[in-house]
Order: sequence, then C-alpha cells, then structure tokens
Amino acid sequence: MAYVKFSEADTITDRFLTLLKRYGIDPPVGSNLESELLSLTELMSVIRDPNIVQGHPDEKRIIRTAAGIYDLAAKILAVDGIPEFDCLVPHLKLIMRSKLPKEVDPPSLIQNDKSHDDTSRKIAELYLGTLVAHVCKDLELDHPTRPRGDNPDLLFTLVDGDSAATWRFGIAVKAIGRKAAGQTIFERIQEAGHQIDLSPAERGLIVISAKNDIDHDTLWNTVFADEDAAIEALKAQLQTIIDRVEADRPQTEWDALFTSKCARPIVFMAHTAVKLATEKGGPVTPTALQMTLAYGANGALDPVANVLSNEINKWMHYIRRGISGAHRGFPL
Repeated sequence: MAYVKFSEADTITDRFLTLLKRYGIDPPVGSNLESELLSLTELMSVIRDPNIVQGHPDEKRIIRTAAGIYDLAAKILAVDGIPEFDCLVPHLKLIMRSKLPKEVDPPSLIQNDKSHDDTSRKIAELYLGTLVAHVCKDLELDHPTRPRGDNPDLLFTLVDGDSAATWRFGIAVKAIGRKAAGQTIFERIQEAGHQIDLSPAERGLIVISAKNDIDHDTLWNTVFADEDAAIEALKAQLQTIIDRVEADRPQTEWDALFTSKCARPIVFMAHTAVKLATEKGGPVTPTALQMTLAYGANGALDPVANVLSNEINKWMHYIRRGISGAHRGFPL
C-alpha cells in the first residue's frame, strides 16, 4: 500500500488540467465531474489550515474525492507521451459529458466511492489501461461509446523480457453492486469470460471492480492504528465478496470458465480512503488505499496472467507523482 502525498496535489492538478486542455476537454459547468476536479483546489486550503476539514460537513467528500482524482491524474500523467496515448483520449473525453445515455446517477471519475453510472465503469477501464501500459505494447481500449463488439475492454501485447515470447492479452472489466448475491457476481464473471473468449485475445484476465460493494463509510469512520490495520480491513471486505460468490458453488462451474481463453486468477479491485491515527494523539492522517486481490478459483494460476495481475498491483501502488517512465526509467 502507498500513501497519496497530498503535498504534491497542487502540481498534479495543474499538470492534469493542462493535459485535459490540450485535448479540448472541459468538464461541464455545474456537473459532479467539475466538482471532483475542483476538489483538489479545496484540498489545498485544507492543507494550509488542517482545522478547516476537522468536523467539516464535507470532510469525507473532499478527502475521498480528492484522493480519487489525485490517483487517477497521477496514473494518466505517467503514461502521457506513450505511442498509444491516443487510445485513452475517448475515455478522457467522458469528462465532458454531463450525462451518458441511460444513466441514473451523476457521472463520476473516482474509483474510491460508490456510483452506478456508465462513466465510472469506463473510467475503471481507463485506469487499468494506464497500469498495463507500463508492461505491454500495442495497447487498445475499446471505444467507450462506440464499442466494436468483438474486443475485450483492453487489448494489448505482453512481451517476456527473457524469452521475447509474446501474447496478445485481453482484460474484461465488470462492476458489481452493493452486497450483490454470490450468483449475481458469478454471472458478471461469466459475462467477462464470454467477452474474452469471443475476442481476438489469445488469453484474458477478468477484473471485478468492487467499488460499489465496499463499505467506504465504515472504513472512513474507523481510525486505524496504522496502515497495516487499514489494509487488513479493506482486504477483509474484498474477501467477503469472494466468499459470497464461492459459497456452495460446484468446482465444475469455476473450471468451465477457464477451458478457452480466460486465465486464472480473477482479480478483484478496490479503492477507498481511510484515516490513520498519529503518534501522541495528533490529528488523524487521511490516506488513500488501493488494492487488488487475486482469486485463483481453486485452481492452478496461469503463470503469465499471474505475473500480469502482480504488475497491475505494483504500478497501482508505485505511481504517485505522475512522472512518465518512458525516457527516465520507472514511472513515479
């Protein structure tokens, strides 16, 4: 796990807004998305005077939203300049849309709070694209509003650095609802698997976004003794999701998922914001947490898919400053 360093948020904000302006992207006036972008400015005031946020009725919203936008912005900035960046732009342009067809909730960019709009689901695809970009080439994201219908959400080529072997890999991303029944979750997993099996990918990874199932308020309202305790609490919530979908499920149903292109593990992804205690009774420290939990569905993990899931987790935590690794080594 990694702390989000809010002290660098002003720099991240300026660079992110400059990038959006380069592509003519402006959030619609008065939209929830505009509020999310401005929340980093609000957070600067909090940093200058921490007493502003203590007891503030919007404390949770400001911190959580700022953490989510900060994280997304850092990940996007870290891949600015890669040859495939243009494939990310249609997803970025969702920021300009106040509503997408058939949406009920206001659109949202953040991954660390509940939302049920299509924008949020598409931004999860964008987020994963910014992570796999560091370990692949020829990255493609299926268009967010004009999908081809024969692709997974992400399609890319993995290259083994030792043997130079390559695999055309796909990722299908599905979201689940709050306290979804185990069968409902399994059906979402099946949908993702079907999407991969019909695609041009040689192998594929299923990713489940658990943002709507996580009890963010309970996590936020708990002051954790340290980061390890917060990590365990978030992991426990992800594990309950896995327990639900696994309960009373015949192993044959799991094994049937992996008879074609889908590869173990299934990756469950969650983001949230928590508060950590400080020494000597000082102010609590708001902290952003991100986590993936790889679930092998009681079978042997595919070695390539497992490495990919580990790389996704690594870059999710490593990239905090939005600095590209293209010309200066590892992204930061």
